[in-house]
Amino acid sequence: MYNWKNYVNDFKNSEVSDDRDKYSFGLSYTYLLRTGFFFLAILVLGGIALTDSLKNHYNIKMVISILLILYAVISLGRTLAYRITLDREILKYGKHRIKLTEIKSATLTIGRISASRVGRALEIISNDKKEYILNLNINHSIKFLKILEKRIGKKFLINEEG
Repeated sequence: MYNWKNYVNDFKNSEVSDDRDKYSFGLSYTYLLRTGFFFLAILVLGGIALTDSLKNHYNIKMVISILLILYAVISLGRTLAYRITLDREILKYGKHRIKLTEIKSATLTIGRISASRVGRALEIISNDKKEYILNLNINHSIKFLKILEKRIGKKFLINEEG
């Protein structure tokens, strides 16, 4: 994982001009390669198991292979579709739409991204006490954070310890 103190220093020392109305950030290429390779391996293994089960008429193995292939295709599609969009007034990711004026605080920290993974995250708390955690495995994450910091001002916080 990227050294947290270096990441925070890079963030503090960077400058970004905020001249566009809309920015869009997708997953980083290294993250896409890692997860893409994993799901591709599942697809290949599921395909091999499916062809074997079709030859030998193993119905249970065929159903499991089809489920495995479906899981890999859906997961790969969701991974490729992950995008954070920052408009002038709205932050969009997945099905969530957060108005920048309704953000109570946005904290850059190391947090739990999923049930088993910890990484760089942006924890957003809205005025109605909803909590959102954004995975920062995106291209140009520092640029995204700098633009967000400019747009929400003093509501943007940094957890120095991670």
